[in-house]
Amino acid sequence: EIMVDKSRPYYQQCLDKLPTLLNYAPKMVETGLAMIPSLLSRKTMLERISHLGNHHLLDYPVYNGDGRLLRAIPSGVVCHIAAGNTFLGAIDSLLFGITTKNINILKMSSSDRFFPIIFMEALKEADTENILFPYLTVTYWSQSNTEVIDIIKQNSDVILLFGGEEAVKSFKKDIAPRCEVLAFGPKVSFGIVTAEQTVEELALAAKGFATDIVFWEQRACTACQNIFIEQSDNTDLFIKMLFSELEQTGLDYPQEEVVIDAAVEIRKQREIALWEQFNNNGQVLEGTTSNHTIIVKNSNNLSDSPLERTVIVNIVDNWTSILEGSVRLLKYYMSTIAIS
Repeated sequence: EIMVDKSRPYYQQCLDKLPTLLNYAPKMVETGLAMIPSLLSRKTMLERISHLGNHHLLDYPVYNGDGRLLRAIPSGVVCHIAAGNTFLGAIDSLLFGITTKNINILKMSSSDRFFPIIFMEALKEADTENILFPYLTVTYWSQSNTEVIDIIKQNSDVILLFGGEEAVKSFKKDIAPRCEVLAFGPKVSFGIVTAEQTVEELALAAKGFATDIVFWEQRACTACQNIFIEQSDNTDLFIKMLFSELEQTGLDYPQEEVVIDAAVEIRKQREIALWEQFNNNGQVLEGTTSNHTIIVKNSNNLSDSPLERTVIVNIVDNWTSILEGSVRLLKYYMSTIAIS
């Protein structure tokens, strides 16, 4: 409640700072902040530990019904290495450590050292009985600081790592025997639209995919970068619907100016796609309400997207042909598949 109370300084500070800091539309930051009460709710907390069967296992031994006495023991010191792709990600990870009663160290991302500190200030205010705060700390170190990284590797019981491939490789080297590294990244996600969808179902899918493509500017691991659609009489209709929804979502969530490196990569991919279109081998649709791009191909391979609302729509004869494409080589990188 404290974080989303518009009369409190925390909320206003986030709205003032985060759009510029993260290059997000202000409305996207507002929507992200609106998710916090759900993230911190008792219901969500219990869902996170539902695999225990009985969450009281974290407090005391519980009989499981067949005569066995069970107890869930915290791992100990958990270090969360946060990524900067979504500002809620760092807190989302921290909540896993809090609900399982561990001692938590949150290492902030270099791109966002603002929101975690604001969150901790609000938590300190809310934790009037000092139940959680003594067992949490937020810190930052440069990735070149090998001395600090070595201390973390030798003294943590668990490292929860969200980051790129180089970060994963680095943290898996020379860790203490008792330390477990759980790496979440880098990952990629895609969507599938099958041929038997009705016009109403296609419209619903287009709206859902458009929201997913716009949110967090596709920087989240779960964000859709490719959509595979089975060839049918409605294939072109779906592409038009998706473009229309991206146009509307661009009005709802105006895009901040794209950074130069991403803009160059988007332009490059658009020009290649325009040449393919000229040769009757694909299509490219460029947005007017924001920098969104739809690149249409006949392909069963996953293609890299430059993000920033760029989606590759791959037309296939049958969705099973995806299994014969590059996805086989990318199984480690798979995150989420959305199927309509």
